[in-house]
Amino acid sequence: MRQEYIQYQNANQSFEEVAENFVVRRKEFERVMAEIRNYDGYSSFQHTVFVGRRGSGKSTILRRIQAELSMDKALNERYEVVRLAEEQTFIYKLYDLWDYVIREMNVLGYAIQIPDFRDYRDDMKQFSKILHELITDQLKKKKKQLILLLDNIDRILSLGNHHEEASLLRELLINFKEIRIIGGSTVMSEHFWKYDKPFYQFFSIKMLEPLTNQEIKALFNHWSEKRKLPEIKNIMEKSPGKLQSIRMLTDGMPRTMSLFVDILLNQSVNNGYQYLQFIVDKATPIYQERLALISEAQKKVFSELAFFWDAASVEDLIPKCNMEGKLISAILKQLTDIKYVEKIKGKTKNNLYRVEERFFNLWFNMTQGGLQHRAIAKALSDFLESWYDATELNSYCSNFSLHISHDKVSQEYTMAMSHALMSSKFIKWDIKRNFYKNLEKSNTINKEDLNDLKSYFSDIDVEIDTAFEQGDYRKAIELLHLS
Repeated sequence: MRQEYIQYQNANQSFEEVAENFVVRRKEFERVMAEIRNYDGYSSFQHTVFVGRRGSGKSTILRRIQAELSMDKALNERYEVVRLAEEQTFIYKLYDLWDYVIREMNVLGYAIQIPDFRDYRDDMKQFSKILHELITDQLKKKKKQLILLLDNIDRILSLGNHHEEASLLRELLINFKEIRIIGGSTVMSEHFWKYDKPFYQFFSIKMLEPLTNQEIKALFNHWSEKRKLPEIKNIMEKSPGKLQSIRMLTDGMPRTMSLFVDILLNQSVNNGYQYLQFIVDKATPIYQERLALISEAQKKVFSELAFFWDAASVEDLIPKCNMEGKLISAILKQLTDIKYVEKIKGKTKNNLYRVEERFFNLWFNMTQGGLQHRAIAKALSDFLESWYDATELNSYCSNFSLHISHDKVSQEYTMAMSHALMSSKFIKWDIKRNFYKNLEKSNTINKEDLNDLKSYFSDIDVEIDTAFEQGDYRKAIELLHLS
């Protein structure tokens, strides 16, 4: 296995490297920076939250803001910037938040003494206020504002008795202008939109939408130049459709797209599927976290929908989910609202649904599908048809067939790709037939699996095959024209 070409990680980069590698999401960054630059120090302002799926670039924007505030001398005179760790497992209560802010400020040169919490054990709310006061007093002395960058801010808003804690945080942020929060959230949490929540319409919400084709091109060009990989630029120039395929498969999520560089540069029969598996493995933490964020009932509906691969109706899902249609409809609406599922207008009054990010669906089927070869085949076939044009796909199938005839391919690889290629509507009959014959001769697939693969042939395919075997070439040619 070759090394990873692109490592989508900025946590260990210098501020200069962060700025240099910041290619997309520039508009969102500049809007926030304009607000910071133009702030007079006295007027009211709105705190900001970037909302987007994991891998959409939230942490990168926060890191870029931190870099700008740290490198710009004029801004550095007016602002302090603190960015807490992404996961924030150490924050349990509001006073924990202020405690860690003080620790970070002390690293920057402050000398704030944290009082003993035991002196406030009967009133920990007061302890939170005291810590906040220590922070704001120091900022006032230096005539500075603190820019507090918080990944996963929705977790902060759910601390302990979250309504009481959130209410206190809101009170402190409204009454004191020394702290400006810029956060990131993977979900449009109820804290932001539910009217009975303390932070209802409190934050300026900035949604991170999928990257446009132009942004994807800029990102891939940057990777090509930065990593000295001219092959990326060459592929984009010779096969511009690949960009659209990547955008469709990843729904324009930057971190997921970075994983596709490997398969973009390694498309041979020898390693194509292995690299796809490699990408699936690399994407696992991203998608496992996304699954962990939804309820068990939502997971059930999502799972059954994923196995359909193609768009499915509520009626299709009822026997699979063993749920009432009304409940499935309600869950699908929830999944649509949080961008896990997309709603498609059907030919009738009934809507259709499918997993919004196709690579998420492919990952799910390949990792959670078990022995459901058909579910995996649909996903793989659709991936191949998106990734290759018809000529490339037929060439791929022919080369793969040749490798099978020489027993150069593992059983797992053969099974997965055989189902995908045999089910593809773009593979020509003669290539599909030759492929199947080589499978029969090889030792990699048993008879039961061969019979399963044979079912991918249409009735007319079977008639053509029979005519050839009987030497009736005229009939075979006539049938080929009909097909």
